[in-house]
Amino acid sequence: MAGAVACSSSPKGVKDGCVKLRVAVSPELLAPLKAVSGSACGVTFAAQPPGKVADVLAGTLENPGLPAPDVWIPDSSLWIATARRTDEGAQLVPAKGTSLASSPIVWGVPAALAVKMASSPQKPAWRMLLPAKVSNTAAAGPALAIPDPGTSATGLSTLIATQQLSGTGKAGLQRYATALLAVRSLAVKDVGTALKSPKPTIGIMSEQAALASGGKIIVANPVEGTLSLDYPYLVTTGDEAKRKAAETLLGTVRKVDFGKAGFRTAAGRAPAGVSPLTGIDAKGPKRLAAPDPEKTAKIRKIWNRVQLGARLLEVLDVSPSMAQNVPGTTTARIAALTRQIREGFVLSPDFVSIGLWEFSTRLDGRRHYRELAPIRKLGAGSGASKHRDLLVRKIDAARPVQGSYTGLYDTILAAYREVKRAYQPDVYNTALIFTDGMNQNPYGGLSLARLLKTLKAEYDRTAPVSVVIGAYGPDIDEEPLRRIAAATNGQVYVSKDARQTQRIFQDLLVRMLCDGTDCPSNP
Repeated sequence: MAGAVACSSSPKGVKDGCVKLRVAVSPELLAPLKAVSGSACGVTFAAQPPGKVADVLAGTLENPGLPAPDVWIPDSSLWIATARRTDEGAQLVPAKGTSLASSPIVWGVPAALAVKMASSPQKPAWRMLLPAKVSNTAAAGPALAIPDPGTSATGLSTLIATQQLSGTGKAGLQRYATALLAVRSLAVKDVGTALKSPKPTIGIMSEQAALASGGKIIVANPVEGTLSLDYPYLVTTGDEAKRKAAETLLGTVRKVDFGKAGFRTAAGRAPAGVSPLTGIDAKGPKRLAAPDPEKTAKIRKIWNRVQLGARLLEVLDVSPSMAQNVPGTTTARIAALTRQIREGFVLSPDFVSIGLWEFSTRLDGRRHYRELAPIRKLGAGSGASKHRDLLVRKIDAARPVQGSYTGLYDTILAAYREVKRAYQPDVYNTALIFTDGMNQNPYGGLSLARLLKTLKAEYDRTAPVSVVIGAYGPDIDEEPLRRIAAATNGQVYVSKDARQTQRIFQDLLVRMLCDGTDCPSNP
């Protein structure tokens, strides 16, 4: 790690004349802080990733390889909650620091691309990350690179800005959940490397980082406004002598001219001599409100769940009634339903795991269901042999089985047990049943009472598996289906039109990422 050592007079009461301070700083601050050299005794500045320092201070990083710093200057106050999430961290890290500088989060456009985009009516906007539905089709125009929100305050700020603009209520949560999948596909480890790609690319970065490019990157401000990095100075030691030395050091550090390195002041004043050719407005972009720590923690949590994905076993009714037409159309129920399920397979991200069964009665010996594809990640395999392609082929080939019945209850229990058998922690584990009828099983099998008793006995709140039912058609008996779903904290969606399956997937997406009080919502 790069470092600089400086010297200064020590605080009163220190007999050895020198108090050693370890100061961890966000890497881009190291160069301007060299100006402190020669004015502080025993102070060592070390460039360290803020996320790693937050884990060290929280005591959650095994074999960190570095001691906890006495002073911490991360790039953003967003890291404070991460460091304070444990009792150990809360004792070391104050809830608020003193901002030394600031830098708005902007869209960085390579100079050559900026010239081509100058006449475009479309301006950078966070709402561009709020698509109406999930899509794996590459958007026209430049690519967008976003720093990984799990390790970058700039990336996390992107999630926060997008959440603020997603809207309210259930529709807002669905819109935001869809946006998170888009961000996951755009997240990169290093935006600078992404901007060197042959494909025209815009990077989300700090204004200071764009300025540091020496004119190679032009700044574009999101039209709705943006958040800023605020570089808080945090004293993170309990040693009284070191605390006094850290307070003295703060006075010295606040005199540093961070503007020479492209930072704005803490109040947002632009560095001297900024040229409009860089795209920077001296007044600064419109500001979005920083969220409270609780909402930020919720956003971090659902981002972690996006990384993990979900495990779904989708089970399709192929009983004879599925051959009937959707009311008012000439399309069979099974055709309308499989078209929607197929779209879900195509558009769902590679990291989601999905399996597929079909059911009626006696499809596999005495069993009323038949496995068409095991539960695997959609991106597993390669080329045309990816698991997604297998699911698409199987769903396209699904046909009603004439002369059969609807072994619904036995199939639900078998599907529930299959998902539970290979339960994956921290992932949304669900058996998703699509049916247009009621349980009709002339071969005996489970009664509703027996099914409910078994599900309630086997449901484990520490390893929850939910049964979600999509029921279609005019003859659905909702009451037993709702009781089945309730036994596993699941959900029932009843519709007269199988073409409305999309709303099931949208709601499942929200349930996959957050539940109840864990969902960040807008007033």
